[in-house]
Parts: sequence; C-alpha cells; structure tokens
Amino acid sequence: MLQLAVGDAEKMGIDLKIDVPEMISLLDTYENCFQEVQIPQMVHWDL
Repeated sequence: MLQLAVGDAEKMGIDLKIDVPEMISLLDTYENCFQEVQIPQMVHWDL
C-alpha cells in the first residue's frame, strides 16, 4: 500500500521531502514496533 501511495505522489509531482527507499528500509527494520498496534487510531500531534 505504501508503494502505491509513493507512486501516486510521484505521478502528481508531489515532493515527499524524504528519501523513500530509506523510509521503507526504516519501516522494515522497525516493523515489530508497528505489530504491537492492535487498534489503529489517528494521533493529533498539534494538540
């Protein structure tokens, strides 16, 4: 799903301002941290 989002951004000319291969590598490296999430919830960091 992430690859599709990145592909869509590229098609629309959106600069993600991050090295995509590095981001994917980091997500793969720390995958176990995300497996602990049982109920996804949106977080508002600006509160």
